[in-house]
Amino acid sequence: METIKINTDYLPTSRVINEKEEKNAKVFDVEIKLPDSIVKAYYILPTNKITNGNILYTHWLSTKPDANRIQFLKEANELGKQGFSSLLVDTLFANWPKAKKKWTGTDAQFDRELVVEQIQQLRYCLKWLMSQQN
Repeated sequence: METIKINTDYLPTSRVINEKEEKNAKVFDVEIKLPDSIVKAYYILPTNKITNGNILYTHWLSTKPDANRIQFLKEANELGKQGFSSLLVDTLFANWPKAKKKWTGTDAQFDRELVVEQIQQLRYCLKWLMSQQN
């Protein structure tokens, strides 16, 4: 089995687009800069001082209007009450079928490369999320 690699020396940076205070957490609209792309995400930071861990939320192919980073926003805010930070990312497949990248379902090599790219992006996003605890 092939290992999907990322540059482990690279620490993604971010830019806050907007921020708002919710009942249990602050919600930051962020852009996370990866080596070859930018990922839009919501970063949920609990307003209490409890730190129970981090959650990385993703979504998959769907034609529903919330098939993007907003899909689990309510749940992430609720978990903020319990001290969980969350990162809700727009994957390559966000807002299907108007996604940035099109899953073909017929071209196995292309679809495989797309999945590998998505896994790499998610690994960088997880690295960014873990770095926010410092």
